[in-house]
Formats: sequence, C-alpha cells, structure tokens
Amino acid sequence: MPVHAIASVGVYADKQNLTASEVLALDSFEYPEKIRSFGETKDYYWLLFDDLKILENQQFWLFLDNSALDHIQTFRVSPLNEIEPIHDVGDAFPFAKRPIFHRTFLLPFTLNQQDRILIRIWGETPLAFRYKMGPSNEIFPQVSTREGIIKVMYGMILSLLFYNLIMFVITRIAVYGWYVVYMGGVVLFLLLVWGLAFSFYGRLILKFKMA
Repeated sequence: MPVHAIASVGVYADKQNLTASEVLALDSFEYPEKIRSFGETKDYYWLLFDDLKILENQQFWLFLDNSALDHIQTFRVSPLNEIEPIHDVGDAFPFAKRPIFHRTFLLPFTLNQQDRILIRIWGETPLAFRYKMGPSNEIFPQVSTREGIIKVMYGMILSLLFYNLIMFVITRIAVYGWYVVYMGGVVLFLLLVWGLAFSFYGRLILKFKMA
C-alpha cells in the first residue's frame, strides 16, 4: 500500500552560506503552513523534510516544479545526524547532470526509516518552491499527466503556426506572416519558461548565462 512521504517541512533562511552540519546544529527551522516562493533573494534557503512516513529502503521521488532553480543540493540525514550528499543539480549546470531526464527536476531517493532529507536552494532567479513528494509509483502518473497536457497544448499552438505559415505562403497576406512570428515567439517563450529549451539547448544557454 502506498505511503505518503511528507509530514512536515522546515525552512531556514541562511545569510552566511553555512554548511549542512552547521545548519542542523543551529536547529532554527521554522515550519510554515505553506511554502510557495521566497522571491528574489541572495539568501541560501534550507528545507528540512522530517518526520517522513516511509517504508524501509523505500524508493520515492521529489518533484520540483520550477525549471529556473539555479542551484539545488540534497542531503540524506540519518537518525544520528550523519549527512550524506545525494544530488547537486540546477539550471546553472548542464542538463545531463540531472538524475532523471526531465524539463524540471525529478530527484529520486532511497531512504531508511527515520531518515530525513535536507535541501539547499539558491540562485539569481526567484526561488519559487513548488513540489510534490511520494513513492515513485504515485508521483510518476501525476507528472506524466501534466506532461501530456503540455504536449497537447504545444501541438495546438504548432498546428496554428503551420496553418498560418501555409496561408501566408499561398496568399502573401501580411497578417498571416505576423501571426506566424507572434506564435513563434510564444512557443520560444514557453520553451524557455518551462525548461524544455534547456533540455535540448542546454550547453548554448549555459554559455549565454555565463557570458
């Protein structure tokens, strides 16, 4: 029977670039009812997923629905506060470094009972933190359904784009040409915002960001 993983999430705003062990030693996490966005900030944000209700050696996924997170580090924390680094990914790194090929961030974990997850996020973009966590057999259908809806939407947009392109070639009416340019801009914007462009043109975009 599936076991939902999340019980509570603690948040700590780090202004000093502390290490994972130093943050745990402070024990200064706050537990808000909802976590949505930390806005544009120079702080490092730590999130502690504790009191996890999981099975022994259970595999589950953390889905972060924000493709613009620059830096994400995750750690496994044992009941004895032993810290093990798990992931070091983000929009500032090559796409191939992600553990699962996905437009945002889909991070797998295998934990024992009473383990905790510690996450650090930071970067130049607004730190919107939208997430889902649970067993992989629960998270995968949710993610797949969402991606299917996005693909249908792209199909509709591209259909309109090619229809107007054909009409422009046949009639030479300027309004069709301008509509093609407009829809092309919309597609490019959505590709960049939703992280799809980075999956295909990651190296080029990374060089542009670092220039």
